Amino acid sequence: MGCPMNPLCRLLVLLILIVPVLASAPVVDTRIVEAEIRQIDGARIDALLRGDRKLLEGIFADEMVYIHAAGRIDTKAGYLAILAGGNLNYVTLRYDPAPRITVVGPDTAMVTGRATIETKNKAGEITQRVLTTTTVYVRTAAAWRVVSYQGTPVTP
Repeated sequence: MGCPMNPLCRLLVLLILIVPVLASAPVVDTRIVEAEIRQIDGARIDALLRGDRKLLEGIFADEMVYIHAAGRIDTKAGYLAILAGGNLNYVTLRYDPAPRITVVGPDTAMVTGRATIETKNKAGEITQRVLTTTTVYVRTAAAWRVVSYQGTPVTP
C-alpha cells in the first residue's frame, strides 16, 4: 500500500504540518498577564467608584457588551450614558474573596468573582447587591479593554 492509506505515514505527514505551527505559537507568561489584568481591573473599579467616565471610556472596548444584574443588555455608549445621567453611582465595589483571573491566551483573560456592590440613584437611595461577576478583557494594540461584563445576583 502507498503512503496515503498507511496510518503511520498519515500521522507523520500530519506531524510535519502541525509541529511548525505549534512551535511558532506565542508562549504566554500567565503571571505577567494576571498582573496586567489585576492592575486594569483595579483601575476599572477605581474609575467606577470615582465616577471617572473618561477613564472608563478608555478601558471599555467600543464593542463592549454589558449585561446588568437584572438581565438588561447594554452597549458601551448606553452604560456610560447611565453613569453620566447620575442614575447609577457606585458607592462601594469589592470582591470577597479575591477574584479569579483566568488567562485564556496571550490576548484574552477573564476576571470572575463574588462582588458586593453598593449603588446610589439620583434620589439618593442606596441599593446593595451581591453579584457573581465575569469581566472579559482582550488586549488590543493600545491596551487591555473590557469586551464583556455580566453581573448575576447571588440569592441567599
